[in-house]
Amino acid sequence: MTYIASTLSRTPAGWEGADLDLSDVDDLDELADRLRESGSPAVLFLEEDDEYVALVRVDGDADPRVFVSDGRVLAGAGMAGRLLADSVDPAEVDEEEDEEDSGRPEVEPAGDDAVLADLGVDAEKLVALCAEERMLPSDVIFALAEALGAADVLEAVRGI
Repeated sequence: MTYIASTLSRTPAGWEGADLDLSDVDDLDELADRLRESGSPAVLFLEEDDEYVALVRVDGDADPRVFVSDGRVLAGAGMAGRLLADSVDPAEVDEEEDEEDSGRPEVEPAGDDAVLADLGVDAEKLVALCAEERMLPSDVIFALAEALGAADVLEAVRGI
């Protein structure tokens, strides 16, 4: 599976961004330690094969906060399952596959949907972006970066 992992970190000079290679990261604790090195708050934006958006946020030494646009990916063998499955309560993920009229499964967000609330993206907006039809994970990530005032930083990191 192909993934893209980008971080945005707020420093005294403003937002900074970087791509992050997760191939040598074994779990959420190790990921959080790597994020803490870049600033506070630091937010990881992860997408994999256009299936989901995952956010991991660290603020100083506090426990990492995790949100996944579709919690069903946590049961898979991909990056979200490998790194984030233990961070979200399984009761938060509805195992039923409800389908819309289009036949496409609805998203089933899991985790802390208020992960960006103090930065300008409340829980309702985050979930709505993830559920918006025809929005790819990269579109959701760009919209979130735009709301944070860091779209230009993300564009530079991703070479958009």
